Amino acid sequence: MKKWILVVGLALVGVAAAVTWKTQFDTRSSDSNDLLAYVPADTVYFFGGESSQELADFFGELPSNIGSTPTQAAQLDALLNSWDTSNSAPGKFFKFLVDKTRQPQYQTINALLDSFGVSFVGPYALYSHGIAPVLRVQIKSKSTFDGVINEAIADSGWIPQTQTVEEKTIRLWEISSHDAAVQLYFVISSGNDDLTVTLVSSNDDDATKWERLGLTKPANDITTTEEIAQLQQRYNFTDAMTGFIHFERIATAFLHPEKNTFGQQLQLYLPEDVKADMNQRLTPACRKDFATLAAAMPRFVVGYDTLDVKNNHLAAHLNSVWEINNSQVTQELKSI
Repeated sequence: MKKWILVVGLALVGVAAAVTWKTQFDTRSSDSNDLLAYVPADTVYFFGGESSQELADFFGELPSNIGSTPTQAAQLDALLNSWDTSNSAPGKFFKFLVDKTRQPQYQTINALLDSFGVSFVGPYALYSHGIAPVLRVQIKSKSTFDGVINEAIADSGWIPQTQTVEEKTIRLWEISSHDAAVQLYFVISSGNDDLTVTLVSSNDDDATKWERLGLTKPANDITTTEEIAQLQQRYNFTDAMTGFIHFERIATAFLHPEKNTFGQQLQLYLPEDVKADMNQRLTPACRKDFATLAAAMPRFVVGYDTLDVKNNHLAAHLNSVWEINNSQVTQELKSI
């Protein structure tokens, strides 16, 4: 049961209990540039952008179940039934939310989003903060969203720990066993303008939790490196969506964990015997070879170079690139 809870948390992309908030928090929410200021510069993946009103108007009138096949609907029914019969409070919580999305009165995407109080317009992002995923989107009505979550809590009996920091309501659900060495939490933070879904653990210090929840900004954020701006310029991506998976940073986390936050946090969770075994197997020569390999194909990049609505017609073109920094490989590929 805990496995699927973790999957739900990661796909949507929790925060430790009873945190004493001791600093001044920046809870402003504005444009995509401000959202980027909360993304660590060494994030190992990022997918985000800004949705315009024109796109919201176009997509909002599409059916809320668009792309769903009868087979997929049957598989979802089977999954929901298993959650319902498992007598699990977390299962009932997520079943309530999924059932709500399938109610007949929410036939369009706009109607569905309105029922949750979530906005289609504005900046959004899915990225890594250390080893944890973070999903941030815009809220249209905090009271509506909080109302839905409260209904799911009442229906399921899955009671979170709740805190209020300025205008943000932070709900924490424990998803690890009570006797686990490290306590893991699924967290939803709803503000007047933005919604954050993530995971935190008892291993995270206060500064890490605050950053992950968007309450404070990291010392080095992705705007300081201009990584997103450079990708947009190099590949002619629009503001609608730019994304990447940084394989070199992932490799660095295992080869030289002290060099990035993903690696530093990973060390907090790996058992000591696993770390000892890795250190024994990864000789300096091996580390160098793997690092060279990762540097040769460091990053997979994706984004829209066209995404416009004109005369009620959508023009869209999604471009993806696996960057390769090896002249022999690139010459061989060019000859194909």
